[in-house]
Amino acid sequence: MEEIIVLPKQSDSSLSQSDTYHTRLSSATEDEAWDAFLRQAEAGDLLQSSKWAELKQETGWQVSRLVVERDGRIVAGAQLLVRSLPFPLGKIAYVPRGPVLSADEPELVQLVLKKLQTIARAQRLQLLIVQPPQRYEALVQHLPSHRFHPTRVKIAPRSTLRIDLRPDEDEILGQMRSSTRANVRRSARKGIVVRQGSEADLGIFMQLHAASSERQGFSTASEEYYAHMWRLFAPSGRGALLISEYEGKPVSAMLAVGFGKTVWAKRFGWSGEQPKRSPNEGLLWAVMQWAKSQGYHWFDQDGVKWEAAEALANDQPIPESVKKSASYFKVGFGGQPMLFPQANVYIYNPVLRFCYTSLFPKLARWPLTKKLITRLRLG
Repeated sequence: MEEIIVLPKQSDSSLSQSDTYHTRLSSATEDEAWDAFLRQAEAGDLLQSSKWAELKQETGWQVSRLVVERDGRIVAGAQLLVRSLPFPLGKIAYVPRGPVLSADEPELVQLVLKKLQTIARAQRLQLLIVQPPQRYEALVQHLPSHRFHPTRVKIAPRSTLRIDLRPDEDEILGQMRSSTRANVRRSARKGIVVRQGSEADLGIFMQLHAASSERQGFSTASEEYYAHMWRLFAPSGRGALLISEYEGKPVSAMLAVGFGKTVWAKRFGWSGEQPKRSPNEGLLWAVMQWAKSQGYHWFDQDGVKWEAAEALANDQPIPESVKKSASYFKVGFGGQPMLFPQANVYIYNPVLRFCYTSLFPKLARWPLTKKLITRLRLG
């Protein structure tokens, strides 16, 4: 479906150079033109890429990609992941780290938001959740006027740390917390060896990941999901599985995925053994070295506690509550704090909208609700 839209010219806007836009909706699994746009866009993200959509299709999600073009060039868009729920719940969709725009211009923002509303109505979506990227002030400001309301549902981490891999290794090590840097070096002295795994090692990864899940109480996806992730990204050099071992026995493992100039630490697992040999510091450092060797500029921790990132952004001490969490381990590697806007939800049906705004704040606190949201996100 393609549509031509003509916007009124604005003399003070860069959009006045051309006011004709072509919009189209795509359900293609692969879309290299869209991915190329994301790679050069400031806010382009792995979660908006067609490869990520292909991964999510394996777990029941379908892609619906809005693309906005001007003069034959993509200037904006949003990748929706759509899923049918059991009758009579209907369909839901979410847009992680999107929409993505070439410029944070009000006219372009409003065009994209209106098209998202149109898609929601046409596809009979019961709710559409949007979690915007960073640096899009106009987008965030215009969400309320298009009936998008803040929601507690988290579809992607709202805060993370991103480490610059472009300096030499000594400089990267120098930006770490002194204890973390010491542990990185200790891991090698104490016999921890990190190797790159293959698809045959995914069973080892799952065992380590399950052990972490049991200790920390988080949900995991299936082994086939991670196997598909590996097949989509690793053979082309855009992903890797690294495993730390002591005397030949696997201790911890990380599955990392790259897109554009960034590598994300997507999943991690640790048996809980050999803590005095610092296997996890050695593993994370090896992943960063691998990413640097592949030409990536950034290493993203793929989520830390909001309190940690906020404290770092404001040059404040790390709260004591964070020091007891995995986020404190991640903070030790340094990096730039990234804070993302809150997710917003659009509900076309006024009755459902009323029920959502009235009841969901209470239901969101229920463990069953949290578990359902987590399972939907994991697939």
